Amino acid sequence: DTFPSTVEMSPNVWVVKFSHPQCETCKEFEPHWNKVVHGMSSDLKFAKVSVASPKGKALAKKLGALQDGLPNVRIFNLETPKATVVNGKMAKAELVMQSIHKKTRHLSERDEEGKLLGPGRAKAEL
Repeated sequence: DTFPSTVEMSPNVWVVKFSHPQCETCKEFEPHWNKVVHGMSSDLKFAKVSVASPKGKALAKKLGALQDGLPNVRIFNLETPKATVVNGKMAKAELVMQSIHKKTRHLSERDEEGKLLGPGRAKAEL
């Protein structure tokens, strides 16, 4: 219930990480995820979904994140219906940020006053 209203219906671009607390690769990826969240443009919103909960697992299954592998990082509300950045493999923060930047670089457009047209940064647990 929270995901559609918070992420899918939002005008903002969201970067969402799906993981499980007992997944070793997810544990290894966590510090890199934290670097991504703190090192990326404030044009993006960030969220984490734990597949340890029944709701999180159902959402990950519905969106194909479980089938692609954990950890799984996806970008929502771009022109493309599915923008997966990480799928079941360990990835360094720099590579994840590079991939996110390539997929979202159009968000850095500015208005006449030089202000970013994109949304502000937010973090959420969904």
